[in-house]
Amino acid sequence: MTLSLLLVACAPATTPPPPTTNADEFERTFKCHFGFMPAMWDFEDAKEAGGAYDRPFFELFQWGMIEKEPGVFDFSETDRYISTAQAEGFHILVNIQPFAHWDQIECHRDLPAVEIPGDPKFHYTKGKPCDKERYKDFVIKLVERYDGDGID
Repeated sequence: MTLSLLLVACAPATTPPPPTTNADEFERTFKCHFGFMPAMWDFEDAKEAGGAYDRPFFELFQWGMIEKEPGVFDFSETDRYISTAQAEGFHILVNIQPFAHWDQIECHRDLPAVEIPGDPKFHYTKGKPCDKERYKDFVIKLVERYDGDGID
């Protein structure tokens, strides 16, 4: 009995599947050239104004906001945003920010530090990624998650 509980407790956490796209809604709204930056989660008003695109805050798709530490990914916020935007029929234009504090401290200790107290979305340095291979892997994982085919 104890062994069974231990095995269950040690099982790796599973990541929920990525959101999928509605092809009909995508085609209908693709002809629209109006959108918001950002719609601030108020998609109903943005849609009423005629928008079909949204560009979320840059920090939402920032490397360190998703890969909290090397190899530890948390897509919960981006999944929630993508699901909500797609449910409202919006196309999404994201900016992937290449900043993760744990990466930046590897080679950018000489850059000026920007301190924004209490705001974890902003990392202190804004240099190019120190570990380009790890960043490349992150971008591939992010794009694969949201490419619309429902497969990570």
